[in-house]
Amino acid sequence: MIEARNPATLETIGAVAATPPAAAATAVAGVAAVTPLWAQLRVADRARYLERAAQAVIDDFDELVELIIAESGRPRVEIEAFEVLAAIDTLQWLATNARRLLSARAITLPRTLHPLKRASAGHTPRGVIAVLSAESSTFAMPAAHVAGALLGGNGALLKPALGGSQAAEALAHALARAGLPEGLVAVVHGGEELGSALAREPAVAHVLFSGSQAAGANVAAACAARGAGATLEIAASEAMIVLADSDLDAAAAGALWAACAGAGQLQGKLARCYVERHVRDPFLARLVPAAQHLTPGDPARPQTQLGPLASAARHGRMEEAVLAALALGARMHCGQAVTVEGLAGAFQAPTVLSGSAEQLAPLSGVQGPIIGVVAVESAIEAVALEASVPVARGASVWSADRRHAARIARELRAGVVWCNDHVVGPVLPRDAATAVAACVSGKLITWDPDGARAAWRYPYDATSSRALGALVALHGTRAGDRERALRSGAAPLARVAARALRGRR
Repeated sequence: MIEARNPATLETIGAVAATPPAAAATAVAGVAAVTPLWAQLRVADRARYLERAAQAVIDDFDELVELIIAESGRPRVEIEAFEVLAAIDTLQWLATNARRLLSARAITLPRTLHPLKRASAGHTPRGVIAVLSAESSTFAMPAAHVAGALLGGNGALLKPALGGSQAAEALAHALARAGLPEGLVAVVHGGEELGSALAREPAVAHVLFSGSQAAGANVAAACAARGAGATLEIAASEAMIVLADSDLDAAAAGALWAACAGAGQLQGKLARCYVERHVRDPFLARLVPAAQHLTPGDPARPQTQLGPLASAARHGRMEEAVLAALALGARMHCGQAVTVEGLAGAFQAPTVLSGSAEQLAPLSGVQGPIIGVVAVESAIEAVALEASVPVARGASVWSADRRHAARIARELRAGVVWCNDHVVGPVLPRDAATAVAACVSGKLITWDPDGARAAWRYPYDATSSRALGALVALHGTRAGDRERALRSGAAPLARVAARALRGRR
């Protein structure tokens, strides 16, 4: 059994049966048996099921919020806004945009080689999709990935993170209430060994993964070894660039939230803040008091701003990283372990350090409410420093000059760049659209008139060769090329066309 514990109180709130890796094939086979029936539905019909699922989540809103708060330890407002409401928005967005995402479209083929052929490009389901989710988003991100797989006509097998088992079961319950065929969505529970077993399973057509780089590399290798695909959403810390002309109050508030939301444990949390040197001290003068005012508390209370870390071990790793940065010469402005009355969890006040990029390097990849501030001479230096770290999932640029901010954004190696804002966690509905695209394969369907004869098939002869040479010359763009081609190639082209028409008759 896998027990779910409240990270604030350390009390057990539920348990689920663990699935041994050897049972992965059985779980996949159960979903695969139902998938072909689902794949036969029209896209509009699948979209209606997602609308019903959104309504089921709305109906269970209060219960879901309480459950996810207890399991994740995140503040109530964060769960309401960025997990449950985000999941509702995503389900409804997919349902509304289903036709645009998946409808077939007419394709115009080159008439020289295909004079009568018509074509349409559509999509076909892949089969069973394995969704391996991360602990940073236990409801919204799995909902986006599972719903994207379902809209594409696939079955879904969800393996949540060990810290998200209860939220995953609640998501499966909401989907079942929407009337989905029984067995189309299944939930299995286990660690990285189970995830690797699912990635190796021949009947799994594609894997949607979110989590650490090491686990993602194992999943990608297992999929590649058997020729299957994998879409990886790797957890990576993000950066912020604050320019001298920005609103420093807004930038400091944005930095504090992006670094401390979810107690600094969300996928894509802010870790590095590059500030132009002559405004670094004014920026810190706004950031540090705000961080000191942000005190941890019981996540079940609406007024709580900051919850606990997931475990004492994670808190210990954060403290080690801070000590390593201080040993390199970084300066600590605020932050310490906090005891919350009546709660046994590991709480940490927001921690702000400043120094050079080398001094703050130990903070990279560390989970917790911690942020490092680096002074830079210009945005050029900030972009160069950011290029030396692993590719970030997102970044932000703060400036009053929209054009200048956009130019910097184009230089950053990040999938998403926010200007005068910074969002952590799932980037919805982009992640949902990515899931839909990954869970279908393209299909081209063509049609020719019955009895038509292709012009360039047997028998090959000199007339065919001269006609093809004329066609190539007709593609030319220099003055006089087309006129010369028509004069020399009109006769062979006419004979080839006549042959095709005789074949048609």
